[in-house]
Amino acid sequence: MTTLRSALPRSIPVTSKPPLASAAGQLPQRRLRVAAGFYNDQAMAELVRRCLVDEHRLKASQLTLLQPQDADPVRYAAVARRWTLASFSRQQAVDAQRPAWLLRLLAWLPRRRTFDSAVQRRLAAGEFALLAHGISLAQQAAVVRDLRGTAHRWCADAPRLRGSKYRL
Repeated sequence: MTTLRSALPRSIPVTSKPPLASAAGQLPQRRLRVAAGFYNDQAMAELVRRCLVDEHRLKASQLTLLQPQDADPVRYAAVARRWTLASFSRQQAVDAQRPAWLLRLLAWLPRRRTFDSAVQRRLAAGEFALLAHGISLAQQAAVVRDLRGTAHRWCADAPRLRGSKYRL
């Protein structure tokens, strides 16, 4: 089995940055809706994708590789709808008490649009984006660590913490 560290060229370091912490301690952990790593070439993004599947047992449906031409608003909307609905079908088992139409509506609130516009900007700049979605809490830290360590930029979207003093 290929590991991410052994598969990458030696010139590309895999870093592990410490998580953010507050003065009172660690931030509360919350599930990410989606995380994205940005790469200058498709081969590198594909390599990271294969390694995430091998190392973290992600399903191919949990990873979406976007190309620069996906920055077109119509094309991006179609792709984003596909992975958003796929994430919702997994999330519905957890949020069974909430109607599906409400979950779909919540996905397009301003925070989602902020994430989407950040991804579209990077795609328009000629970069490739590898999106990981529907990741369990158990897999999340390792997947984000590998995305952060291999990509030259990354971003993520998570639901806002209710009743918390933290505004992320």
